[in-house]
Amino acid sequence: SPYVQSLLNVCFSIFKNELFDPIFGDSAFELIELVILSMNARFVPFLTRFLPEIFEVFKTLEAEDAFDGHMLHHLSILKIFFGCFYIDPTTTLQFLKENQFTGTFLQLWIKYSDDFQSVYGCKLQILAALRILCDADI
Repeated sequence: SPYVQSLLNVCFSIFKNELFDPIFGDSAFELIELVILSMNARFVPFLTRFLPEIFEVFKTLEAEDAFDGHMLHHLSILKIFFGCFYIDPTTTLQFLKENQFTGTFLQLWIKYSDDFQSVYGCKLQILAALRILCDADI
């Protein structure tokens, strides 16, 4: 849908803005996460283009040490990847492998898993893990 694409473009432009503000970054991450989960299987065709873009955002923010744990937290990017695992675990896992990010992703997941204090965050982790174990073409 052109509306969804426009919303994602706005979110990604927030990250690319030279006057990047972590408050807006956190909101952009939340919107992206909600788009993925609400579109569910309808988002799968976008996944191969989406994953490299969100991974680039992560690498840039990580290099800039932007994840301060307050305004912008690693949980935000983890939830996006959990959403991607939920809708298409095989493609998401393949992307992580191709970018040699699987180990780092799992380290982040383990490191910050206790920080998911809401029922929603815990459920998202469980659903992602179940999809990886049950449906991923490993």
